[in-house]
Amino acid sequence: NPGAGGNGGYVGTGLSFDPAYTSSQINLYDSNTRAEIQNEGYYITLGTTAIGPTDKVVFGFYNNYDGANDYLNRVGVANRLAYLDDAVGGGDKNSVGLGQQGYYYYDDAPTATDWYLDNPNWAQGDYIDVAVDMVAKKFWVRVNGGLWNHNDFADPTSNVGGYVIPQHVIDGGTLYPALTIATFNYFIDYQLQASAQYSVPSGFTFLGAGGSIAANQGYTGATGVTGETGATGPTGLRFKTTSLTTFTLGTGGNQTV
Repeated sequence: NPGAGGNGGYVGTGLSFDPAYTSSQINLYDSNTRAEIQNEGYYITLGTTAIGPTDKVVFGFYNNYDGANDYLNRVGVANRLAYLDDAVGGGDKNSVGLGQQGYYYYDDAPTATDWYLDNPNWAQGDYIDVAVDMVAKKFWVRVNGGLWNHNDFADPTSNVGGYVIPQHVIDGGTLYPALTIATFNYFIDYQLQASAQYSVPSGFTFLGAGGSIAANQGYTGATGVTGETGATGPTGLRFKTTSLTTFTLGTGGNQTV
């Protein structure tokens, strides 16, 4: 339950995996915030929160368990036409992403990135963040709060060094957070991050499993008067505009806005 509705009775739904857009080979648990597979193959699950055409968002995964060490998992974005019994960046051209072995994937074609020589990019026990800028049509990935795209200069805030989101992916419909879990013979488990483990780039909103809030975004009718009610947040949560007010969003922890 992502909160009791705030001052105006609005409830922020928060990010979860969408059962309607998850391969039948992936099992969802913990209110659809945890995904796992035990069967051989590549499979996709999409998040429930749409990424709008002008959005700048960050979402994250935690690699709970990886008994395979095949390093075949991928993170990225996809539209809802994506074939779910495949990998992010597959040949249907409806998704794009970064794989654990350091390749950028689109149209089933791998391109080596700065991660490649230091692969795997992440493993069991790691936090993986994905920053998406829909205005720039790019995304960035970091692990455990390290360098974005494993590069000293890559930076979502200044729009430097991002991976391209191809126009064909965008043209296929609204984009959503996407995760590929892949294995040949072992159990693998991923959890959506409930709250940001590391700093969120300026101008970006973190999509947590308990809800999403970014300061001074999505207001309707607010004039900036301290304590004014009637401002609507980006996930539909109604709250006061007092600066440095703390809210609790389900399991997402306290967010100071």
